Amino acid sequence: MNRTKNTKNTKGTKNTKDAKDAEHTEIERRVRALIADITKRDVSSLGPDDDLVEHLGVDSLLGLQILAAVEKRLEVRLPDEELIHLRTIGRIAATVERVRTSCESV
Repeated sequence: MNRTKNTKNTKGTKNTKDAKDAEHTEIERRVRALIADITKRDVSSLGPDDDLVEHLGVDSLLGLQILAAVEKRLEVRLPDEELIHLRTIGRIAATVERVRTSCESV
């Protein structure tokens, strides 16, 4: 027997939390795959809290290449003032999500 999950909240509006979580997970998966490709690592060995510098040994030049690739492949412009703080896979993914959300609301 196949049951579908009720996606409405108590007010009757569609619950978008699951959709946002799925999109965030997809963005994080894409960022992780991109970083794995650039750093020549197995994607399954990378997690959201992995620090690019401390865990992956990424230097400043490679870090900029990674961020440029994220911008190009995910079609987003990351704020220059935040680039130095984007040291983990999870933080990069969260920033991409935040930038996309802010662009949609404009």
